[in-house]
Amino acid sequence: MSPEPPLLELAGLSLSYPAAPGAAGRVVALDRVSFAIARRSTVALVGESGSGKSSIAKAILGLLPETARLDGAIRHLGQELAGAAGEEAWRGLRGRHIALIPQDPLIALDPVQRVGRQLEEALRLHRGLDRRAAAAEVPRRLADMGLHPAGEIARRYPHQLSGGQLQRILIAIALAGEPGLIVADEPTSGLDVTAQKIVLEAIGQRVRQSGAALLLITHDLAIARRHADRIVVLRDGGIVEVLAAAAVAQSRDPHTRALFDAMPSRQAARLRAGAPAVAPPAGVLARFDQVAKRFPARRGAAAGFPGIGGLSLTLRPGRSLGLVGESGSGKSTTARIAAGLVRPDAGAFLWREETAGSARPRPRDIQLVFQNPYSSLNPKLTVEQIIREPLDALGIGAPAGRAG
Repeated sequence: MSPEPPLLELAGLSLSYPAAPGAAGRVVALDRVSFAIARRSTVALVGESGSGKSSIAKAILGLLPETARLDGAIRHLGQELAGAAGEEAWRGLRGRHIALIPQDPLIALDPVQRVGRQLEEALRLHRGLDRRAAAAEVPRRLADMGLHPAGEIARRYPHQLSGGQLQRILIAIALAGEPGLIVADEPTSGLDVTAQKIVLEAIGQRVRQSGAALLLITHDLAIARRHADRIVVLRDGGIVEVLAAAAVAQSRDPHTRALFDAMPSRQAARLRAGAPAVAPPAGVLARFDQVAKRFPARRGAAAGFPGIGGLSLTLRPGRSLGLVGESGSGKSTTARIAAGLVRPDAGAFLWREETAGSARPRPRDIQLVFQNPYSSLNPKLTVEQIIREPLDALGIGAPAGRAG
């Protein structure tokens, strides 16, 4: 009896794109990448931004643009996919046999459809359920992702939920078709540690029970070590090494060692060991004084849902204050109140003891670093134009020095 082929196999996979206008040649995104994934296993792709992780995911799912040039082989259960499957064939594979958990829920979810309806649609398309059966399945699927109360969550629109809640909904949609291969592209990037554990354990349980496989794409080596069987380390589109997850700490490759040393747990231990004693600076930079915010209820509901309630915090110059909490606990709402994007229902945010809740904050004093670059940056502008826009608006530097 011949051995069963891997669920997925990449052999000598290379990918390139046309160079920028005016430049010659092509830009190499992947360079002869080879690895395989067996059933009931998890392989993690780990590397820095730009190392080729998402390019591999797009190639596996047939989502590359027409300008891409793909060489090598992608085999699913022994069947060649690279360059062979037309769009109709890909539609038959995606969702039901190979599913993607995207990185960005704000782009992936329909903003004008309730999230429960979007999950229901996936169940009907990929499982063949009728509308009533799919609707009845939705609350259980959401509860499996740690979303409670599931019935209430299902009736909300994407803008009414936190980034972490939206990410879990994306995962529920990807698992709806019970696929054989799950490609998870940074599936926990917007989740708190509690939600990360719930979500990754739910995906792992699906892999173990059904014989599926998971390709976990992450920049977080700690997550890869905890949840993967094998780790593929990437750099500049090529494979640095493939090793068992348990052997990462023993790797002698300089790049893998650098990723290992950059793990948050090791960084935190290093900082604690060498942190000098610092006297608290004098004065108060900003203060939240009994700030509360409740968001409106959906139509027909008796009450709204809380954002934050009775929050009091003091921010001092030269210090950092961390807000930690589960998805939906009010962290982003607090930041938006500080930036003047949301008005509190009670209490006040004071900047240098001046109320900023009723007046527009000074743009040069308070700036947000957004959670999601894909939905924050204008896709029609170049990087230079994006960076120059705030410099022009705030009058920073001489106009001649802002170019380039």
